[in-house]
Amino acid sequence: DSSNASFEALLYLKKVPRKYRVHAQIERAKNYTEKDSTEALIFALRELAEDRDNRPYFDELYYQAGIIALQRDQIGDASAFFKSSLQFNTKKPYLKSLTYEQLGNLFFDRTDYTLAGAYYDSVLQIPTIDKNSKRIRKIIKKNSSLAEVIFYEKQLQRNDSILKLAAMPDDEKRLYFRDYVERLKQYDEQQQIIAENLAMNAGQENINPLNSGPNPPEGKFYFYNVQVVSNGKREFKMRYGNRPWGDNWIFSGTVNTQKAEGPEITKTDDNKRYDIDFYLSQIPDDPKSLDSISALRADAYYNLGLLYKEQFKEYEKAAGNFEKYLASNPNPKLILPVKYHLYRTYEHFDAEKSNKYREEIVMNYPDSKFARIILNPAVKTDNSDKINSPEFIYKNAYVCYKEGDYDYALQTLNDLAQRSDLTIAAKVDLLKAFITLKSNKTEEGKKLLEEVILNYPNTEESQRAESAIEQLNKMITQKK
Repeated sequence: DSSNASFEALLYLKKVPRKYRVHAQIERAKNYTEKDSTEALIFALRELAEDRDNRPYFDELYYQAGIIALQRDQIGDASAFFKSSLQFNTKKPYLKSLTYEQLGNLFFDRTDYTLAGAYYDSVLQIPTIDKNSKRIRKIIKKNSSLAEVIFYEKQLQRNDSILKLAAMPDDEKRLYFRDYVERLKQYDEQQQIIAENLAMNAGQENINPLNSGPNPPEGKFYFYNVQVVSNGKREFKMRYGNRPWGDNWIFSGTVNTQKAEGPEITKTDDNKRYDIDFYLSQIPDDPKSLDSISALRADAYYNLGLLYKEQFKEYEKAAGNFEKYLASNPNPKLILPVKYHLYRTYEHFDAEKSNKYREEIVMNYPDSKFARIILNPAVKTDNSDKINSPEFIYKNAYVCYKEGDYDYALQTLNDLAQRSDLTIAAKVDLLKAFITLKSNKTEEGKKLLEEVILNYPNTEESQRAESAIEQLNKMITQKK
């Protein structure tokens, strides 16, 4: 309250330097609470942004307006304000990084992970950013997880499209690509017109405006040249379409330069670019290729299910991907783990389906470790230092492993794996794989590592197993 009174008092002073007036309003906005009038604060910020003399502060004004809109859950307004801040930001890299981060968080919360990843990437591309700071390290970690989601989403989209095209009757395929080629031609024509207009405008930069009409004003101001203005209007309409008059016009509506949808083409001549038969020839038709593409699609479903469940807690998306995996010729070894994931995932939003998978696992796989976990839920305990705790027993086995007593360590781990309160199964299985390798059982150890990767994906243990397999493969290659 005290600081607000000071900021507001400063705003009412008649003779005060501009930078103090602007920043007093920004700091007053930072103290925003639900008691404040959102409209009044945003109006004050926008009023300052309409004064061209405040142009050096436009980025800060729009950023703070975006923060307030975000706090009021006005997502559309927040996005537009943040984008306006970026538009005017030329010399404030730290503020730019905050703005990119806010946009990334905004789209992350809306589960638009592709766009969120693009904004987090933009943060990391700023040269002066300190990548060792806690804030940036968190962004790097989040962006790394997003990169996996984006990779599998793109892989899924591509392979799904190929399989749908391959399943079409021949006449439907031809009709599809005929429509695609027509849209491609229209797009190319638009791009050609834009290029010609840009070239024409560039060529007229040095034209003397005195030759463009009867008694025009002197000078080379753009709007004195009727031809250039006409070209500019046409180019603007092609780029942006018909936009309503008002603030933030560039963020309203959609850009009228949509690319024709269809498969990507790389380095083809114009004849092939518009050749329907060329596209038809790219669709695989032999069973072996289609099976391989189908397997990649299934792999994407599985990995997306795990990522959405474990890392992003997007349980409905996770369940959808797991269900599609089971319906797409799944790996027999993964059917039971996926059903267990579905049992755990549906617990968060659909008890009926969760119970269905629970009963299925218990009835059809009674001897599996998943059935044992369901029937004997792991008992969480804070007494991990007690002699009978899994953590203490594991540490004892690890010490024996380091000292070379592999038989005792392996026996200890095998006994530990049978316990119903085991919460460190991934660590136990990984250590068993390393002990097997140390016992000169390379193939058996490699299989155990592969099981760790399959059973505990996206964990530290699975990453260590992958690294171990890579090292094994290098050693085998060098021996050959």
